[in-house]
Amino acid sequence: MKLFVSILFIVCFSACSTTNRSFYKDDAANWQSANTIPLKELVHTLYLVGDGGDIDDPDAGNFVMDAIRKNISKENENTSLVFLGDNIYPAGMPKKDASSRNLSEAIIQSQLDLATEFPGKTYFI
Repeated sequence: MKLFVSILFIVCFSACSTTNRSFYKDDAANWQSANTIPLKELVHTLYLVGDGGDIDDPDAGNFVMDAIRKNISKENENTSLVFLGDNIYPAGMPKKDASSRNLSEAIIQSQLDLATEFPGKTYFI
């Protein structure tokens, strides 16, 4: 019985071993070099901006807009900037007499300023 358990243990243990070598058929041995994709020139860059109107701390500014401004500073006219809505939180531009009107105007103005500075096309949804 000990011999049977020993042999079973050796067989199971050796079946779990692995190798670092991959095995391919002869006609597939050079698949990595044969299937390289040629690098192509970048034609257009698209930035999708969500929650551009959400400001956690009005004194600190808008972190989303700061990040976008930093990223698009090196772009050219072959770039598009798309604001995906929610441009003013929580429910769009408040009425003229609302206390949050000035902050809301500042938020949308910062987006418009960024669109004006940006060399590519800008879209608002």
